[in-house]
Amino acid sequence: MTEIEKRNHIVSIGANRPETKNILRIVETYPAIEVEIAALKKADAMQLATSYSLAASYQKISNNWGMSFMMWLPEELKPKSSFVTYQWDLRMVALIAIFAKATPGQGHITKGILKTIVDAQTNVGIPTVPDVMQAITLIYERAGLVALQVCSSSCTSNVF
Repeated sequence: MTEIEKRNHIVSIGANRPETKNILRIVETYPAIEVEIAALKKADAMQLATSYSLAASYQKISNNWGMSFMMWLPEELKPKSSFVTYQWDLRMVALIAIFAKATPGQGHITKGILKTIVDAQTNVGIPTVPDVMQAITLIYERAGLVALQVCSSSCTSNVF
């Protein structure tokens, strides 16, 4: 199935059974996501500029969640300066695209997860790489698909 077909399928499940609309369905295995994260971690400047460009990540987010990054990102997590000219961390946006791939059609749930994590941090309210990594790990831990990692926020700060 394509990303869009997966998204449409997951959305149809929620539409046909509204009582299950807010159940997060993970469609990628954790090892598959780890491979993608490892590739992103190893990416050099040229790969970041091409494979993980904002345009490429925005397209993956749109394909998987059916909304643009700007629509998906909660207002409280948007920069106070101009959204268009803000210099987004390419790795952070690429991680959100990986998050979207694991959870197609469920941007309405995932944005709440990320917002809760960012709100609990002491940063400026803009999501960071560790925030997104924590969100990805959290959904797999809660689903029982990866062992619970007891760790403070400092252990995710050196992810990249």
